[in-house]
Amino acid sequence: MPDATIVIATRDRLEPVRQAVASALSQTATVEVLVMDDASIDGTAQALEVEFEGIRIERSDTPEGPTALRNRAMDLATSDYVVMLDDDAYFESPHTTRQALAAFTDDRIGAVALPYINLRRETHVRFEAPAGPGGWVSSVFGAGACVFRRDAFRAAGGYQENLFYQGEEGELALRLLENGYVVCLVAADRMVHWDAEPVKTPTRQFYNVRNEVLLTYQSVPTRYLVPRLVTVVLHQLLVGVRERRVRATFAGIRAAAARTGNEGWQRRPVSAPVHRLYRRLRRRGPLPIADVLDALSARPSARGDG
Repeated sequence: MPDATIVIATRDRLEPVRQAVASALSQTATVEVLVMDDASIDGTAQALEVEFEGIRIERSDTPEGPTALRNRAMDLATSDYVVMLDDDAYFESPHTTRQALAAFTDDRIGAVALPYINLRRETHVRFEAPAGPGGWVSSVFGAGACVFRRDAFRAAGGYQENLFYQGEEGELALRLLENGYVVCLVAADRMVHWDAEPVKTPTRQFYNVRNEVLLTYQSVPTRYLVPRLVTVVLHQLLVGVRERRVRATFAGIRAAAARTGNEGWQRRPVSAPVHRLYRRLRRRGPLPIADVLDALSARPSARGDG
């Protein structure tokens, strides 16, 4: 069995995915490389089969989207640990996977967020572990730069596939927490993400707003739901005004209101202690792993609406 399976979901990005695959194969850990081709029409699957020996390629006949492909990859992977790598990202160092796997020092670590830099628009490294001894817990991770314990991913239900553009990472991190698992930061060599798509667009703003409102409705315990929804809506309106995307913001709010309670958006509130811990992580994180694991151990065993 390989140390890890590296999953690369891709669609019509042959040139950058070549670099992603090459960097995956360069890892000093023993890895299986699994490319999930989302019905590409640029010859991605055929070209990769010719250029790289030993990789596995699974091709969809119709586009499914990256979250669906990553969920399916979990059933195809042959390792207990699965690395997610964006098709426009790559490992700068051959040691990153081995460094990340070494961070799984506790059975309650469900995922590790890998440090990376958005090369074309930023100079800072995201998800960089704070200096000092001990591990750190994050409220979220980058979907294309992370490592999962496969059984933890499955226990949390995987990615919510009806999310688009925004929110799937935070939602999964919350469900991991509800199941007693944490997302940790790791002192590993950074990855590089080309960050090809523009960040601030009306379409992205629409989905950011829609998904944030829907995820609040779906997961927040009843006792906190109304004030939290009001806070989220007001915040998104302020962002829309500041970024001059008011129309997209209102459209996102209306779309969320229309979908609440529909199939795929039923209420699934986490427990009140987990909600409070997650909010604390979002406001103050990252937090020392010992503190978070102690909080999880101290919570009531019964889960529910709190």
